[in-house]
Amino acid sequence: MLIREMRPDDLSAVMLIQKRCYHAITPESPAVMASKLAAGAGCCFVCEEEKRVVGYLLGHPWRSDSAVALHQELEELPEECDSLYLHDMAVLPEMRGRGVGELLLRRFEEAARARKLAGSHLVAIQGAETFWRRMGYREKPGVDMEKLAGYGTAAFLMAKAF
Repeated sequence: MLIREMRPDDLSAVMLIQKRCYHAITPESPAVMASKLAAGAGCCFVCEEEKRVVGYLLGHPWRSDSAVALHQELEELPEECDSLYLHDMAVLPEMRGRGVGELLLRRFEEAARARKLAGSHLVAIQGAETFWRRMGYREKPGVDMEKLAGYGTAAFLMAKAF
C-alpha cells in the first residue's frame, strides 16, 4: 500500500468511496471536496493498492475551537489556524481492518507536526468515535452544536494534542 498526497484527479475515486461509506449523512459534492482539497494542500492523502485508490483523508488547517459545517465550500482559511482539521477519512469497506486508516492518519499527523501545529481535531460520525478514541482522540467540550447539526444526531467533536 502506498500513501501519497491527494491530487485533483483523485476526486472521482474519492467521491465513489464517500458514496459507499456514508449512510448517515448526504455525501458532500465534488465542488465542496475540491475546495477543501485546495485549502488543505499538503494535508490530504490517498491510499493506493495496485494503483487503485482504496481510502482517503481530507484535512486542512483550521481553528481548534470550531468545526467546519458540512457542504460548505472553503474559500479561505481563518486567521490563526492552530490545528489541522481532519475533515473526512473513508476506506473502502473491503479494505477495512488492513490498517489503511492508521496509515493515512499517521501521514496526516506528520503533516500537522511539520506545520508546528499543536494537534488535530475532527467530527466523528456513524459510530466512528470508537476508532478515533483508539487513535488517541478525545471528545472536546464546549462544542458549537449548530455547526455539528448537519453531521447527524450522533456527532462528536474530538481532538488530539501532539
